[in-house]
Amino acid sequence: MTGKHLTRRSMLKLAGLSLFGAAVAACGGTPAPTATPAKPAAEPTKPVAAATPAPSGKMVTLKLMCWGGDANAVARDVALRQAYPDLNSTSKTEVIVGGPGDFDVAQKLRLALAAGDKNNIPDMVQFNKTQVPEFAISGELLDLGPSYDTYGKDLYDGALALVKYAGKYVCFPFELRAYPNLAFVDRR
Repeated sequence: MTGKHLTRRSMLKLAGLSLFGAAVAACGGTPAPTATPAKPAAEPTKPVAAATPAPSGKMVTLKLMCWGGDANAVARDVALRQAYPDLNSTSKTEVIVGGPGDFDVAQKLRLALAAGDKNNIPDMVQFNKTQVPEFAISGELLDLGPSYDTYGKDLYDGALALVKYAGKYVCFPFELRAYPNLAFVDRR
C-alpha cells in the first residue's frame, strides 16, 4: 500500500473483503436458499444524509454498528489490522452497539436515516439477512459489485446467494448461514 492513499470507499471495500474472506475460510457448507421479497411498486426516496470522503493523507474513522456487545467486532477489527498493518496509519474503527439485537440495530439506523443525521449513520452495519432487503430497496446500501467482479468467481455459490439482493451485491456475510451480514451504508 506504500505510495497509495486509501479513500473511504477503498477502505470499506478492503475491510469488507477481508471480513468476507475470513468468514469463507472459517466456514463451509451451503445454506438453504431463501425467498426474495417482492420489490415495492414505488421507488422510495433517499434521505439527504451524505458524508464527504476524507481528503487523502488524513486518518479516516469508520463507524461499525453491531448488536449485542462490541467484543466480537473489536476482535475482528484487531485481526484485520494485524493482517493489513498499513490500515493502522490510515484508519480507525469506531464500534457502536446499536442495541441487544438485530431489530434494535435496524431501528436505530432507520431513525438516523429518517432524521438525515449523518453523524449517527454508520459506514458499516451488521444486519440479519431478513433486514437486508429493506435497506437495499431504499437504496441505502453501497453497491459492492466491483469487489465481487474481481473475487466472486472464487467464492461458493451459497455465499454469493447470501450477499445479493435483486441481482446486486449489497453485503458481505460473516458466516455461511442466513445471518448475520455486514452491509455498507451508501453515504454519498
